[in-house]
Amino acid sequence: MTCPKCQAFTGANDQFCPMCGSPLQTGGQQFSEIIEDSPENEIAGTCEKCGNAIGQGQLFCTSCGNALLGGED
Repeated sequence: MTCPKCQAFTGANDQFCPMCGSPLQTGGQQFSEIIEDSPENEIAGTCEKCGNAIGQGQLFCTSCGNALLGGED
């Protein structure tokens, strides 16, 4: 799916956008584009705040919305 604010690709279970940090609330909406195999899905580290896996190039944690320094842990 895509972020409604910045149009970045997001994972199906993401609660926050990995690029702009906006909350992703689907509210029953259907998203037409889900990207499962993208470079962002490669694990680069973990979030200091919640321990969620962080993908390459992420600027924000997709679980808690924490801002990540340098795009990774």
